Amino acid sequence: MKNHHLLKIAISILLVGLVVSLFIIPGSAFIGDINLDNHVDSADLYAIGQSLGLTSSKPSYSRGLDLNLSNEIDVQDLAIAGRSYAAPHIFHYLRQISNKNGVYDQDSCIDGSGNINIIWGNDNAVFFSRLDRFGNTLIDDVQLAGNNTGTVDIGCDQEGNAHMVWVKVNTLYQARFDQWGYQVLPPSKVYDEEVADPAIYGFRKMDVALDQQGNAYAFFNTEHHAIPTLLYLQADGDVSLAAHPAESDSSLQYHQVRVDHENNIHLMWYQEEGTDRIYYARYGSGDTPSLSEQLIGYTAYDGFYNGTRPPDLEVDSQGNAYILWHRAYTTNLYLEKITPGGNHALDDFVLFSQWDSTGYNRPPVFTLDANDNLHLLAVTGWGRSSVHSAYGSFTSNGDPLLPMRWFLYGEPMGNPQIMVDGEGDIQVTFSHPYDSGYPPCPGEALCHLGTALDAAAQDLSRSDLGVDAAHLDFEPLIARWGEDLAITTTIFNEGWFTSTASSLSIALETEEGQSIVGTTQTVNPLAVHTTQTFTNTVLSLPGSPPSGLEEMEYFRLHLEVDPDKSIAETSEENNSLSVPILVQRLPTKTGLFLIVEDETDTARGGSSVELNVGTASIAGGSYSKTGIPVSDYITVLGKDIPVGDSAINYTINWQAAGYAAPTSVTLGVQRNSSDPYTIDYSPSNTAVLKTNRWGSLSGNISDSGGNPLSDATVRLEGEGLSIETTTDASGNFSPDDEPNLAKLIPGQYQIRVSKAGYERQSGTIEIQPLQQSTYTKNMPTTT
Repeated sequence: MKNHHLLKIAISILLVGLVVSLFIIPGSAFIGDINLDNHVDSADLYAIGQSLGLTSSKPSYSRGLDLNLSNEIDVQDLAIAGRSYAAPHIFHYLRQISNKNGVYDQDSCIDGSGNINIIWGNDNAVFFSRLDRFGNTLIDDVQLAGNNTGTVDIGCDQEGNAHMVWVKVNTLYQARFDQWGYQVLPPSKVYDEEVADPAIYGFRKMDVALDQQGNAYAFFNTEHHAIPTLLYLQADGDVSLAAHPAESDSSLQYHQVRVDHENNIHLMWYQEEGTDRIYYARYGSGDTPSLSEQLIGYTAYDGFYNGTRPPDLEVDSQGNAYILWHRAYTTNLYLEKITPGGNHALDDFVLFSQWDSTGYNRPPVFTLDANDNLHLLAVTGWGRSSVHSAYGSFTSNGDPLLPMRWFLYGEPMGNPQIMVDGEGDIQVTFSHPYDSGYPPCPGEALCHLGTALDAAAQDLSRSDLGVDAAHLDFEPLIARWGEDLAITTTIFNEGWFTSTASSLSIALETEEGQSIVGTTQTVNPLAVHTTQTFTNTVLSLPGSPPSGLEEMEYFRLHLEVDPDKSIAETSEENNSLSVPILVQRLPTKTGLFLIVEDETDTARGGSSVELNVGTASIAGGSYSKTGIPVSDYITVLGKDIPVGDSAINYTINWQAAGYAAPTSVTLGVQRNSSDPYTIDYSPSNTAVLKTNRWGSLSGNISDSGGNPLSDATVRLEGEGLSIETTTDASGNFSPDDEPNLAKLIPGQYQIRVSKAGYERQSGTIEIQPLQQSTYTKNMPTTT
């Protein structure tokens, strides 16, 4: 009966709304979705209704039901939940996304991968962070610059690149991270002619935006000359001046730039000269005309500084520009819509009339979704002077879709940014203005609040370990088999709770996940927002890759924290990181060469002559190649000769008409056992084959009766040769007794035979190449 009565109260509160006078206690960013089903419905109201009257001192008290964090569950909590009843976007718990406090400026953008990229600064440094759409950290607080920094800004593209700019000591700097978290453009100076420094001269908004090719445009003004400056920042870091949209000697600030899908550049700036006013201009691309600067409206500030006055600029998919602005001392937010043709489709249109204009550093901001609907974040002062942050959505014509409603109770957000991701969820980043201890985002910290629901990501009892992509480093950049790879990486905990001890696995893998070599490190228990760095963890690569991977050059360096998934975490996406790594390929092929030398002239003391005729062949192991033309001094037998860990012997032969077939040569090839990147050749990588055109001579000397004459002297002269030999007992002479007779240069020779007691004999003989000639002679006795 009691529960029925409580539910009746809840429904009554829902119907009447309990107006907004109840929303005055700071606290929850968890707006009534008690069961985390992404809807506020009767089940959520019933859960709160059942707990009415419970206080923090009672064991059954649940912090999740105390929406306004008053330490008591009462009708105010019902009213907060009732205001969000049936809303399509439910904002969930705040998440702290900075390890350091004192945030004075921040800017965010969503890239094509759906990740939230953030640049932010405090009194000491400028940092870059990256989140997934649920607020889980992917890159954790990479420091870009040291102290004395000013305003910051960031732009994203569809490839996942983030390009950022910031001011340090009146100088503009830039950096860039790609989709993998690599700092592809390290911090570098962009412009140093005294950029207006907001740390000294107030918040002078600059802006950066990326075009469809990933190049950036930075819009700002100099300090003394007060000239708005547009720079073109290419992805590789080159900088050039794009334009000076206006010449002015007045104070300019709140610059904004957007680049639409046709690469048209839209600019907006705020000018202080007499009555403050807002200007818009466009640099057209292709068929879109340029628009010279035009006055949007007078703000009536008359030089009076108020932190809520910055206007905001967005561009839709049709190239229409939208400017959100306001006049001093009014509660109206005006919307300007400028068509590609320059017409004002909306002119001083009152988008929202209940804006609270008091306070510092909490301007209204808006964004556009894929359907060109507007999403507005602004401070309201509904009921009893309550000042809270509210959210609502509108059509491109300014008609309400979701009426403005409070979504963060307590002090309004500082420097807020609102975005819509590819799934249509709202993402908000801001600096937290107070320190209540709960929700878990301390004062002056950087926080995230979104409507993307992941129940695990909102589980306050979980830790969230992650491998920080931007802090990964390894040496050498090109690894080698048989050598060490030294890896430095950082593990962080960005969850809600201290993590238990776990492990970090580091492995070299193929793209298919085959592990080559790996190691494991111990990850200590990590408190929230703390890190552990592993410096120079060594992977000793084997001397050669596994069989079948000899030709592979690109592998993955895979790091995974808590690989066994033994810890219940808010996200597993950031536990694993795989980056491409180049391993220098071992020599698996080599070249072998051939030189063919004709030794014919060496018989008379000449030199060998290199030949460029004939064909060669090579065979060894499974490799065989024939018919290789020899047409130069050095012949390439093959550039694809296989090389292995064991020696492979290759036999080389050569042949050509008119030349003697040389003795084959064998070359041995293998990788060096100590240095696998060195090839050992035995005896060398070049075969030298010796050939010739020599003819030969043998013969028989006998007396007139045909009896053999031994010890007869045979002299042969011709072609520069002079050879003398004697006959044996059988009257024969041959190369067997005189080897030079086998190396006769083809041509005509004089032959003389003599023996005491016998008449001398002489004659002429023609030696043919590669043929054996025979000389036979009878010697009569002397008279």
